[in-house]
Amino acid sequence: WMLEFKRVVKGSSFHTPTPHRLAPDAKTSSASRWTTKEVAQWLNQEGFEKYIQVFQQQEVDGEVLLSISESDLKGPFLSIATLGELKRLWSKIKVLQGHRVNPQGQGGHRRNVSVEEKIKYMEEGSISKFLFSVVYLACATFITSFTMAIVHDRVPDPSAYPPLPDIFLDNVQMIWWAFQVSEVLIVIMMITFWSIVFLHKHRVIMLRRLCAIAGTVYLLRCMTMFATSLSVPGVHLHCDVKVGSTLEEKLRYAFQIFINFGMSINGVRTCGDYMFSGHTVALTLLNYFIEAYSPKDWKGLHIMSWLSNFFGMFFILAGHEHYSIDVIIAFYITSRLFVTYHQMANGGNEQTLRLGAPFPLFGYLEENCPGEVPNEYEFPPLQFYHYLSKKFAKKAKSS
Repeated sequence: WMLEFKRVVKGSSFHTPTPHRLAPDAKTSSASRWTTKEVAQWLNQEGFEKYIQVFQQQEVDGEVLLSISESDLKGPFLSIATLGELKRLWSKIKVLQGHRVNPQGQGGHRRNVSVEEKIKYMEEGSISKFLFSVVYLACATFITSFTMAIVHDRVPDPSAYPPLPDIFLDNVQMIWWAFQVSEVLIVIMMITFWSIVFLHKHRVIMLRRLCAIAGTVYLLRCMTMFATSLSVPGVHLHCDVKVGSTLEEKLRYAFQIFINFGMSINGVRTCGDYMFSGHTVALTLLNYFIEAYSPKDWKGLHIMSWLSNFFGMFFILAGHEHYSIDVIIAFYITSRLFVTYHQMANGGNEQTLRLGAPFPLFGYLEENCPGEVPNEYEFPPLQFYHYLSKKFAKKAKSS
């Protein structure tokens, strides 16, 4: 029963049926497709023929064989009592498990798989996962916009609650055009990011990770700015115009923030959304994605990306639109969530999956990702041309 349960659990997640069987003396990447007879043949070739009968009685096929642990071998189902035989058979099974195409290994260890096999599993169900992550980000963004509409009317009266002491704002005079420059930098980084997305071969995986991380960051931002209303950081900010007390007015204002991406260059002016800085989140997230998914030897692009990130943060503060703590916390949270997400995705095991609680969609989005996404690039119009050429050539040949 235990082995049958393992077969169902393991097979339902990662096993892809194929119309043919490969002989057990082939490379072990095909072991998951072995039948019970092929497992018996493998046991005979490895010198464990006396265990063939018990393996067949327990219906051990290739998928179950790759999920067996050392405790299973000495347990009541297989009952290998001799220590030497147990260790030798376990070492042979570990060799097979070391080549299995599966992002999760026995005991949480990663498998040694080829790049082609990694790509196959990473892209399994990628479109549906991408669409799901887009919906998640859209919901998180609109919830953020609605929260901003609520906190706008809760801003403390500047005459009673002046700006809080801030080491940067108290010593740097406000530059009236600085905040707009930070938004221009965001636009430039977005253009760079979308250029990389356009050329990246695994763009769908890249985008779904962006949506998952950004959605989580903005949901955290909702909590912080709703929980505590800080006084305005600059005397130039006019927050006396209220959104309105009705739900319809707040939804209308939230929709305006949503469709204009909360940017002042698009005519959006908000108050109260100080803890923490959404503009810093955008700058930091774009910076990390540009560096992670662009060619590693493009050092010039990476330097410019980091400079844009830090200069953008400086201009946010120089415009006296946020407190220093808003920008610092935004950078730290965004960068740590990016690193944590990718560490879990690149080295996922049972422990890291349990640690995926900060990312509600992590277990679903990254279940088929057995390692780091390779930075491979292509020119989509050329790929589409080749695809059409093959289709027309195939039709011409058949006719």
